[in-house]
Amino acid sequence: MYILIASLTHAILTALSLAVVGNAATGAEPSPVDASAIISRSIAANETDWMADPLYDRCEREDDGDAVQTHDITMVKGRPYERLVAVDDRPISTSQARDEREKWQREIAQHDAEDANATNSYRRRHARFKALFRQFPNAFTFELEGRSQVAGRTAYHVIATPRPGYTPPTRDARALTGMTVDFWVDVETYHWIKVAARITKPVSVVGVLVRLEPGTTVELEKAPMGDGNVWLITGLKVQAISRVMMLFGHHTRDDLRYFNFRRSSSRTESACQRQRLSED
Repeated sequence: MYILIASLTHAILTALSLAVVGNAATGAEPSPVDASAIISRSIAANETDWMADPLYDRCEREDDGDAVQTHDITMVKGRPYERLVAVDDRPISTSQARDEREKWQREIAQHDAEDANATNSYRRRHARFKALFRQFPNAFTFELEGRSQVAGRTAYHVIATPRPGYTPPTRDARALTGMTVDFWVDVETYHWIKVAARITKPVSVVGVLVRLEPGTTVELEKAPMGDGNVWLITGLKVQAISRVMMLFGHHTRDDLRYFNFRRSSSRTESACQRQRLSED
């Protein structure tokens, strides 16, 4: 899950860069509070976050509605390794912890041998996201909605809405015709505080086998680390309403929280128990 989030974040940055250039080429010089100018400044701030992200280990708490699992995520040469440390906010047994630690150590030992395949897989996934978000300049228009308070900070609220007449060139790009995306950008630092996407009309994915229905939402949250120069992802919420083969309806949700960030190290004991596992 963590690799997917990292790839998606970087792809959004690339897409927004192109979108800002595209909008600037067709309009007047943006004012200091123009939507394109805000997004342009936010790109630089969030690119710094992207570069710093592999330097931090963290804990991940995932709640899919049926079970809650907490993983300790360790970054090794920019690649994340996960090990289970708690279930339903209760630490796993001593024997389970030993097994997880040994599994984690084996995976790291095999890192060099697997590095090429893992890198290729990552690049393919990233290329697909990048190709999708390169469609942003054609698929969306940006508009400044105003300012609002988010997580105790003042934010610019920028909305990306589908551009009328857009024809998606790929199967993946079809999803862009049925969604809107909201960005809340910190007024002081131009880091993203929150990003939210909503499905507004049925969108087919995985060919025609799965269709996402209106009401599907994805929300991503970020927060400053340490001195505030770096902001990292602290939350991801997904609520999906889908239909398989046009017949079977599914409602799923996933709530991920990231906490206890610390600079990457070679430690073997989990640091996830030093903080409350639950956000409640």
